[in-house]
Amino acid sequence: MSMLVEPDGVWQFFEENFEALRSGAKLTIAERMEYGIQILAGFDDYPKLIVEQDEEEVCEEYCFNAKDASDTLRRMSDDYLTSKAILDAMDEEEVDSVDDEDYADNDSEIDNDLEIEVTEDDIRDTTRSFISYVTGLSVTMISDEELEDCTNHFLEYLARKWEHTDIFRPMKLKDADTGESYFTRHPYEDIVWSDPDNPLYKPAE
Repeated sequence: MSMLVEPDGVWQFFEENFEALRSGAKLTIAERMEYGIQILAGFDDYPKLIVEQDEEEVCEEYCFNAKDASDTLRRMSDDYLTSKAILDAMDEEEVDSVDDEDYADNDSEIDNDLEIEVTEDDIRDTTRSFISYVTGLSVTMISDEELEDCTNHFLEYLARKWEHTDIFRPMKLKDADTGESYFTRHPYEDIVWSDPDNPLYKPAE
């Protein structure tokens, strides 16, 4: 998910681009382009936010002040751009388009890969926002390599420090005995660490 304008800056974005919006332009606020989903700024007597998928309008909401605009963007992002929203929408489409037997037959590999992809996107977006918040850095200054490093270390720390907490991060692991890969939503339960006695990860009392 790419947030080009943060929720608290939406009203200012409306003000800075008033002339273009009033002339009919629709400007991108946030997007998930791999699924063809965008949240756009528009204007029709009042500023408004528009959700489009594959250039077809899904919904629109007018914004009347700064708080209304930021709340609306947050809600639209949750409803249309998060991993959960996309997975729920795709589940509904599949249930509508195939019968139960076909759905059961096709429910493994493609669905697992999709869940891994959208969840990783969501984890990265959340971690990037967290780093930006605590450091004051713009999200654009955080490289993909830095983001991946922070994400891996943070989740490993949680998994090992809070050993009775299930860490949700769908991925595929390789079975040490058979060499075959398998899908799991809680991979840290199965990982064997190379430094099991590292005092940094001593479980919390």
